[in-house]
Amino acid sequence: MVYVALISVSPMDIGVRNLKTVLDRQGIESDLLVLDRQPLREGYDAGELSSLVSFLRGRRPDVVGVSTIEQTYHRARQLMTSCRDAGIDAQYFTGGPFPKVEPRLCLGVGWDVVFLGEAEKTLPKVLKGD
Repeated sequence: MVYVALISVSPMDIGVRNLKTVLDRQGIESDLLVLDRQPLREGYDAGELSSLVSFLRGRRPDVVGVSTIEQTYHRARQLMTSCRDAGIDAQYFTGGPFPKVEPRLCLGVGWDVVFLGEAEKTLPKVLKGD
């Protein structure tokens, strides 16, 4: 069974919450981690990143997904890079308004997959091999 860790870097991110609901309805195991209640902050401190890495090590996700907009992109990238550097062996995807506009930038810094449309429609099919 595939396990997906979804991460929200903005308290106003509705898309990733919708994606969590779709995955639940499709019977795909997932967690939604809402990491930030301060939408304009620059980045995460070492303690926050360590807590995330510890959680993910315990859950061993197959896929880690982070939704982002332009204002939160640097934090989303920081999370992905920190998890990779810590040895969290997963496929990393991103989506949202910013990756839709800058997919090459996102792929160039290490994301494995960039969703350009509605991940709610595509991701479950990919995970189930449809």
